This record gives sequence, structure tokens and C-alpha cells, in this order.
Amino acid sequence: MKFIPSATRFLVLFALIAGSFSVQLHAQQGNSDPKMSQSEMEGKKLFIQRCSICHLPRLNDPTVPDAFGPSLNGKFNGTADEARVREVIMKGTPRMPGFQYSFQTSQVDQIIAFMKTLK
Repeated sequence: MKFIPSATRFLVLFALIAGSFSVQLHAQQGNSDPKMSQSEMEGKKLFIQRCSICHLPRLNDPTVPDAFGPSLNGKFNGTADEARVREVIMKGTPRMPGFQYSFQTSQVDQIIAFMKTLK
């Protein structure tokens, strides 16, 4: 049997947990929402893939810790917030990584469009 370093095992476990969050959230919310625009739906996909691990609460599983980042429901209040949200997504904060090398401008626009739907 081949030895697998503990860091690799941790990363695999983390990826499996993150994937289960996405699958559970996707199952709870359904695959499509006729009230959402195409841009909002694409933003939802990106949010689930990249943001949900920190910004969504545990999904009825007491063994999963509470969310690391703040809940984003109802936090969007207009165009001034849009500029700030864009900056945070791109540059990050002390507790959140920046995604300037991961997301294109259009993808950030889609995430912001989705965040505006959160009540």
C-alpha cells in the first residue's frame, strides 16, 4: 500500500465536504428558478462552487461547524454596496481571500447579480 501524506488526505476530505455542501444546497433549492435571469443563475452556480463553503450555514448537520464567513442574505443595499462587494471579492479581506486571479469581471458581475436576489 502506498503512503498518502496527511496534507493530501486533508485536501481530499475538504473537497468531499465542500462538494456535499454544494449538492445538498442544490437539491434544496432546485436546479433552476424561473424567476432568476441567466446572469443570476450563473452567479448562483459560482456562489455555490466558490463561496458557499464559508458563507452558508450548516445544513441540518450538527457535526458540521457554523459558517466561517457572514451570511449574505439581505446584505445588499444598492449601487454603493455593489462597488464595495466587487472590491471585497477581487481583493479580499483579512479573513477572506481575493479572487482577482480566479474570477473574470463578468463572473463577479454574475455573483453580484445573484447576491442581489438574496433576501
